[in-house]
Amino acid sequence: MRILCFLIGVVCNLSDFLSALENIALHKPAYQENPYPGLSEALTQASNAVDGLKSNLSVWGGQCVLPDNYKQTATWWVNLTNILSIHHITIYYRTGNAMWGQSVIFYNERLPGVTYPADYSAYAWNELCEVEVYGCPRSGYYGNNCSVPCPDPQCNYCDLDTGTCRGGCNPGYKGHKCELECVNGFYGDGCRKQCGRCIDMTQCHHVNGTCLNGCKPGYKGDNCIQACTTGYYGDNCNMNCGNCFNDETCHFINGSCLSGCRFGYQPPLCAQECYNNTYGQGCAETCGHCSDSKPCHHINGSCVSCAPGFKGTRCVDECDMGFYGIGCLQECSTFCKTSRDCHHVTGYCKEGCKTGWQGTNCLEVNKPLDSSNNQQSSFFSVLGLFCVSLLLNGFFIAYIIILRKSRNRLAKLYKPESSTKELQIRKDVQSGFDSVNEGYQELGDLHECKNSTYDTLQ
Repeated sequence: MRILCFLIGVVCNLSDFLSALENIALHKPAYQENPYPGLSEALTQASNAVDGLKSNLSVWGGQCVLPDNYKQTATWWVNLTNILSIHHITIYYRTGNAMWGQSVIFYNERLPGVTYPADYSAYAWNELCEVEVYGCPRSGYYGNNCSVPCPDPQCNYCDLDTGTCRGGCNPGYKGHKCELECVNGFYGDGCRKQCGRCIDMTQCHHVNGTCLNGCKPGYKGDNCIQACTTGYYGDNCNMNCGNCFNDETCHFINGSCLSGCRFGYQPPLCAQECYNNTYGQGCAETCGHCSDSKPCHHINGSCVSCAPGFKGTRCVDECDMGFYGIGCLQECSTFCKTSRDCHHVTGYCKEGCKTGWQGTNCLEVNKPLDSSNNQQSSFFSVLGLFCVSLLLNGFFIAYIIILRKSRNRLAKLYKPESSTKELQIRKDVQSGFDSVNEGYQELGDLHECKNSTYDTLQ
């Protein structure tokens, strides 16, 4: 029986320490690339090399792996199913081979174009009978019976003899003894992985990279390395994109539509309809003259109804010439100076009215003053003045008559009075008659004036 020892870090020996190690390859899954086809599977299968049996290492012993002939490669492997600390490996090869001195050369490939020593076979053979991998069945332990914990708890695995950290640090740690956590912004194996888009640039978890306080806007997942799904943006990717042009997606961080908005929506988020009397793409168009100053439709600019003087779906066209008002249904006056040329809103004639018409809309007849009525008015005015004058003169004459009668009675009662007084009374009476005559004269003048006015009226 020939034993090939592969030494890993220490010399293979048969001390009591070795007996304390376990064969961690025993009954683990194994694989053979090109099994020999001419024999039963029990004689050639890959699991024969990890079954713990090594008492009969011949071809017919059923404890070895037999490959097919004349192959360039002869691959066999065993899966330890875990990351474990390995102390040494022992390989038992099939008997019946020629002795080559104090060593056995094991190979599993013959590559084309490569020159090998003259005594090497031209083909690859793999006739393993037992592969024993000795180490501790649990990581983090060393020493007799693998019962002593490694002194550095964050070490991947320590030397099974001395306990010195030999396999690097666990994810999230670094340093000679793996005593340091990864610096801010890094995590994982060897602290080589960079943290994702964590919020406020806080450190992620030094082992698995999880962002402790969540993600920056536009990113999601535990590690915040995934951008928001199409159609979403912002904090935790929970905001829907707006009405972007051509249904294109928005920026995954701030939600702005990169290609602009659909018609009728306000940039940059395109989530709000146009306002301030605007509509259309980018809300760059101004609404027309909608009734009651109501806003137009935010997409196409149409109005439910138009303000007086305007027409069309968008109410931007003035009424046709000759019409005005609500719905442009009222006709301009034909009596405008320029026929049917009025203001489209109020109906006022722009250049005034034709002769004989008046008013803002030229719908009122302009009547000239009647001369016969003026003459009648003048006649009655003069007649009234004459009657008043006649009445005043009548009162005056009556007063004189009463006054004379009173003086005659006084003369009869006081006859002996002096002739001087009598003479004075006569003079007063005479003076009264003169005044009456003067009154008649004025009435005559008034009569002449009346005749003159009447002649004029005639």
